[in-house]
Amino acid sequence: MRNDIESRLAQRLAALREERALSLDELAAASGISRATLSRLERGETS
Repeated sequence: MRNDIESRLAQRLAALREERALSLDELAAASGISRATLSRLERGETS
């Protein structure tokens, strides 16, 4: 169950960023979250 939720969250995060035409660098700057962390979140590698 948890893997499914994490996977869906990762996919949704990537989709929202792409819908807004933001690069990882732009989202990182706007959110204060590092590019590396955002990338890992989008790939479902961290929670």
